[in-house]
Amino acid sequence: NFILTKMSDEGLDYDEVLKEAQELGYAEADPAADVEGLDTMRKLRILSSLALGSSITEDDIVYSGIDKITAFDIELLAKKNRRVKLIGEAIKSEDSYTAVVWPKAVSESSPLKNVDGAFNSVLIEGDLSNTLNFYGPGAGMYPTANAIWTDIIDCVLENGSKLSPLKNNKLQKDEHNFSKFYLRVSDYKIHDVVDFIDIIDEILEDNQDLAIITKKLTLDIIVEKLAELSDDRYTLIAYED
Repeated sequence: NFILTKMSDEGLDYDEVLKEAQELGYAEADPAADVEGLDTMRKLRILSSLALGSSITEDDIVYSGIDKITAFDIELLAKKNRRVKLIGEAIKSEDSYTAVVWPKAVSESSPLKNVDGAFNSVLIEGDLSNTLNFYGPGAGMYPTANAIWTDIIDCVLENGSKLSPLKNNKLQKDEHNFSKFYLRVSDYKIHDVVDFIDIIDEILEDNQDLAIITKKLTLDIIVEKLAELSDDRYTLIAYED
């Protein structure tokens, strides 16, 4: 979140901000877990297991990170009044559940839009409670030390979790929820436009790179569309209406 905030507010490039985050202790010397979505995925796994009363595995969660996002992407989405955040979501879909971690361009009305810097937020939507928002520092040595000591105390005191009525439900790996996506294809050719023509809702840029907002799609459909492209040629960000 620190990296995305600095890129958004100061127009800085990813590599420059990553270096600063490492110097401040917000990102590890090997930043893969932080920037490729692994750390968020593992946190989502813990929260989902507690919320659903079921053991969620890493294979249940589809994830991607922020390492391919550029200042150009941030700028284009800012013109659409969107702010990019790395978000982990566990979503109820009929009688099953899906879990996904992805960068998401959130709208002006999102309670996550102004969660900036080294702060994190957890949103819980209940049938009767509506949306509950838990907000606080999520990076740095003191928040990390506090979390570790809290876990140690819980283990010593043998604090257990409450049983959940959703205990027998399993998260499904397939993402059934529909979303629009921001997609940028670098060094694009005319056949790239042809390949994506049926999913384009809006074209934001068609100079050296092709940047589009897609129609509402399921994750498996957009992944299938991108199968022919190498990973270094595209950036994909979920787009909130």
